Amino acid sequence: MVSSGVTDPNPATTPATKRRASASSRADADNDLGTDLFLRHAASGATSVWLMNGVTRLSAGAIDPQPATTLEIFGVDDFNADHRNDLVLRDTITGAVEFSG
Repeated sequence: MVSSGVTDPNPATTPATKRRASASSRADADNDLGTDLFLRHAASGATSVWLMNGVTRLSAGAIDPQPATTLEIFGVDDFNADHRNDLVLRDTITGAVEFSG
């Protein structure tokens, strides 16, 4: 679900960039019992996850495969009991819901 070594699509280096990068959801992406952030870049649609230690970002990586640009992250949980987070994606045009994980 997460690939590392990818350029961070959500760099918060300028005020304009900060407005385009929005937290979509939070969950424990790396099973360390801490909260991590799933983000979607508003302009490009790139989805990434920030692995966190409290308020410190440890690393960032892209979600693989990338959801379609019409899909927004609606929620995160382990829906198929495989001990890995699954994304709930909602189509912003049709309202259809799908799962990815």
